[in-house]
Amino acid sequence: DCQENGNLEYDTYSQPEWKHNLFDHYLAVLYRFKDESGKEQFSGAVVKTREATPGKEIEAITRRMLDFSPRLKKLAGVPCQVYVRTVAANNAQPLTQDQCLRALHHLRVQSTSKTAPQAK
Repeated sequence: DCQENGNLEYDTYSQPEWKHNLFDHYLAVLYRFKDESGKEQFSGAVVKTREATPGKEIEAITRRMLDFSPRLKKLAGVPCQVYVRTVAANNAQPLTQDQCLRALHHLRVQSTSKTAPQAK
């Protein structure tokens, strides 16, 4: 979650090694929404998946994330703009925490610029 002071509040989850080898691509996913007071907010996640290009499978992943992430559950039923970007990575090594946070930060900056890609 992006905080008012510009900091990020986040959770990390460790996965068994065998799960890292199942998927080839990292996706940064950013949800842009309005809170109860109408203020624009952002929440996001980085996930590893077999899909790298936008399409029905990526849309399904962004919806399922709302069910499985304790932090993102609050967005179930909330109108959101969803931005997705493939994160370049060396698949031999998992992304570092810094790489994940940087990817989400860049996606947030891009989503608020006038040249932001169309949200889903």
